[in-house]
Amino acid sequence: MTHPDARDFYIGREYDLLDGRISGGEVMYNPSDLTTHAVVTGMTGSGKTGLCIGLLEEAALKGLPAIIIDPKGDLTNLLLHFPDLAPSDFEPWIDPDAARLKGKSARLMAEEAAAGWGSSIDDWGLSRGALSTLKAFSFAVYSPGSTSGIPVNILSSFKAPDIPWQGNEEALRERISSTVTAVLGLVGMKDVDPLRSREHILMSSILEHAWALGEDMSMAELIMRVQAPQMDRLGAMPVEIFFPEKDRMSLAMLLNNFLASPSFKVWQQGQPLDVEDLLYTKDRRPRHSIFYLAHLSENERMFFVTLLFSAVESWMRRQRGTSGLRALVYFDEILGYLPPVSNPPSRNVMLRMIKQARAFGVGLLLATQNPVDIDYKALSNIGTWFIGRLQTERDKMRLMDGLKTLTGGMDSSTIGDMISSLGKRVFLMNNVNRPGPKVFHARQVLNYLAGPLSKDLLPELNALAGAGYAPDGGRIAGGAKGGPVLKEDDGFLRIKPLVPSKVDEAFIPVGLEASEAIKAAGAGMPSTVKPDAIAYMPAMAVRAEVRYSSLKYGIDSTEKMTSLLEDDPSGRPDWEGGLVGADDKNAFDRGPIRDALFEQLPAWLSDPRSVKSAADDFADWLYRNSRMDVSANEGLKLYAGPDEDRNSFTERCLREADRLMGPELDKLEDAFGRRRDALEDKIRKQEGEVQLREQNVNQRTMEAIGTAGTVIVGMLLGGKKRSLGSSITKTRMTTEAKSVLTREKKELQGLMDDLRELEADFDRAQDDLAAKWKKKADEITEVPLMPRKSDIFISFFGVAWLPYYVFKEGAYTRRLRAFVLGPRRTGRTS
Repeated sequence: MTHPDARDFYIGREYDLLDGRISGGEVMYNPSDLTTHAVVTGMTGSGKTGLCIGLLEEAALKGLPAIIIDPKGDLTNLLLHFPDLAPSDFEPWIDPDAARLKGKSARLMAEEAAAGWGSSIDDWGLSRGALSTLKAFSFAVYSPGSTSGIPVNILSSFKAPDIPWQGNEEALRERISSTVTAVLGLVGMKDVDPLRSREHILMSSILEHAWALGEDMSMAELIMRVQAPQMDRLGAMPVEIFFPEKDRMSLAMLLNNFLASPSFKVWQQGQPLDVEDLLYTKDRRPRHSIFYLAHLSENERMFFVTLLFSAVESWMRRQRGTSGLRALVYFDEILGYLPPVSNPPSRNVMLRMIKQARAFGVGLLLATQNPVDIDYKALSNIGTWFIGRLQTERDKMRLMDGLKTLTGGMDSSTIGDMISSLGKRVFLMNNVNRPGPKVFHARQVLNYLAGPLSKDLLPELNALAGAGYAPDGGRIAGGAKGGPVLKEDDGFLRIKPLVPSKVDEAFIPVGLEASEAIKAAGAGMPSTVKPDAIAYMPAMAVRAEVRYSSLKYGIDSTEKMTSLLEDDPSGRPDWEGGLVGADDKNAFDRGPIRDALFEQLPAWLSDPRSVKSAADDFADWLYRNSRMDVSANEGLKLYAGPDEDRNSFTERCLREADRLMGPELDKLEDAFGRRRDALEDKIRKQEGEVQLREQNVNQRTMEAIGTAGTVIVGMLLGGKKRSLGSSITKTRMTTEAKSVLTREKKELQGLMDDLRELEADFDRAQDDLAAKWKKKADEITEVPLMPRKSDIFISFFGVAWLPYYVFKEGAYTRRLRAFVLGPRRTGRTS
């Protein structure tokens, strides 16, 4: 009997421990129970691998995808399904050494295997049609770190997850921690404590900074950021104190040695860790992806397993919740990955999966033959335990102690008696989703169990399953459809070459759009050209600060200079030809743009001594050729600074002359003021005298007129006659008064003339004073000021990466400047 359309897995038949035989009907297992996960434990030879392969076969028959971690090579047998049961299908997988030991030929062994397999399938009520179903199912064997199977590109593990940072910070930080711990373990660092290891803290902070911005991070970029972190502080401490540059370079070199090693190249090619592609084919058929790890070292296995679980976790969090089983993750041996005491990189991500994967329909099936060294507290939420035959009483006791912590109400004494009675391929199943423990005999598997297979057989296995991976041929960037594209053999690298630790490094910003770069290239460049990528070309950059200092001139000024050399400066470097605009703190970027290419670093830039020698030559050139022209007014003791132009300095001299003229002008005004005050006082007095004389004249005139009138009236009326002499006297007195008035007025006029002359003299004196100080203000000369050799400081010397747009033009590679350099420094070099 078979159950190809049934919901439940057919995993075996009931077994009577007392009679020691199969006693009852089929034992079925609801795949939804795997969302609470399962553990399979049993010694070598207990049938543990057969049970797990049977579970995976059932998953394939039910169309459930799976990711299978195979540390020993046993699970490669999942691809050995032969629907025709023909001996010729079995023969290539017969172990010739085993056949010789039995005194049989491989052909005979194959015939016996085919017959025995067919008979066993029938005995267990399995349909031979199920073999055809498995044959049509999609299987693939991956071999991280090797091209024997399908290689795996692990660089995608540093890419920013598709889930947003906000709202998922805790989970993503945990993934970062696991990833960094795995990387450090891979390069040989043991017992890395995420809270104490400064290497871990720095690398985690770098990844977090990038992922929070949605930016991918390659291994090469991570190494570069270790040398030049994006952040200035880690916690409350400056980066340079927390992790000095020299020590960061040592870490970068350690990581780069791994990246540059020939053995790591295969880790950078092949199938990316895209879980969706691992679980489903392009036409959305479910797939079982087997990761063969038998060829890897312990560090490499830990590294990859951690990255794989992290990738599954990220994929899982993008899925909608479900109560059913969406996908299965099987790990054939968890020894060392989930220990009770130590904290390997895999531990935290596996714990999170055990606790959280259920909500997303992802089931974990974990197997071990060593029940002593696993963390039972971590496994306390496991829903199903499949317990097989154990090797020692110690194993049994450790398992029993661990089972006491589990949920589900397992009776330890009853379970202990059952475990002691288990035979080969007989298992005790305790499922919290079902009542009571059950003993069963694992069913016959449909696949041929050839035993662990070496990596040399992986190509044949994948060919048998029709699995493979088409590499991209080293393509770096896409150009126009159908046109030539850049490849690594065009002289470009995907990874930035490592710059020596004693050599500075910076990136010139991209300042031109592609269209602007094409236009700037001139008439010979078609406007339809589309650059394939941006590539950085190495050049030497030297920055210096030239200090001009003079107590006499009151100068203490620093001028910043930058020169770029794209060619080997040996001989006579053209420092003046390489001068670019004035230094600016934003003139250099701290890193390249995303997906950029790099040209190899030439030998002369790879030698710190050569670069330092060139920097010293630049300093010497500046000493010989630099000067500052100081505008000076010795009479006023004024000197222009480097940022003051001639007009501004002239205005300042005029203001200073005006200031210095002030006291002299005050003295002049004081002297003329005293004379003016004396004259004005005399004028006021004389004006009073004139006024008095005018009043006297008026009075005398009126008296004379009155006397004359009285005389005339008296003569006409015949009254008493007044004396004519009195009238004459009055007239004479009037005349005298008028004469005095005239004299006083003349005196007043003379005083007024003196005042006007005084004011004219004052104006002339002011003009003379102003002319004198104007002349002093105009006495400006230019004085050359040279720097001392000790006042020339090199602030940067090293590699400057210059961005170029690059594209293929037939067999040639064209380059267009993607950067803009500031105007050359002018006016202060001789």
